Amino acid sequence: GTIRLELGALRAALKWAKAERWLTGDVPAIKLPPAPPPRDRWLTREEADRLIDACIAPHVRLFVVIALHTAARKGAIADLTWQQVDFAQGLVNFNPPGRRQTSKRRVIVPINATLRLALEGAANLRTTDHVLEWGGRQAGNIKKAFERAAERAQLPGVTPHVLRHT
Repeated sequence: GTIRLELGALRAALKWAKAERWLTGDVPAIKLPPAPPPRDRWLTREEADRLIDACIAPHVRLFVVIALHTAARKGAIADLTWQQVDFAQGLVNFNPPGRRQTSKRRVIVPINATLRLALEGAANLRTTDHVLEWGGRQAGNIKKAFERAAERAQLPGVTPHVLRHT
C-alpha cells in the first residue's frame, strides 16, 4: 500500500513537471502495483471497554472516548478546543472557526451521555483551551501512548483510525 501511494505521488509529480515544461521528452510510464485488500477492523464493545480501561494517561482515555463516540479523525480530536464544545446544545463542532472545510470533512456531532460525562470531567480540570491537554499544554501526538494502551488491552493491530470504524 505504501509503495503504491509513493509511486502514485511520483507519477503525479512527473506529470505536473511535464505540464509546467520543467521536463522535456516523454515522462516514463509508472505502473502501480495492485491495491492491497482493505483492512476491515473494528472493535467489539468488550474490546472497546478493554481499550478504555488500558488507558493510563487521562488525555489518552479522553481521546479514546471522544473517538468512539464521534467517529472523528485523530487530527480533528487533537485540534479540538473548548470553544467548539457546546454543552448547552449538546454538540461538538470539529471544524474550528476559520478553517476551510476540506474533503476530509469535520462535522458537527451530538454529545451522548457517556461523552458528556467524559467532557464535563475534563472541562472541570482544564488548564488550557484544548480539550486534549497534557502537562498544562495541548497534548502532542498520542500515537505511542495509544499503542501502549492497545498492547495492554491485548488488541494487536488496533490504531486510532480503527476507532472511526467502531
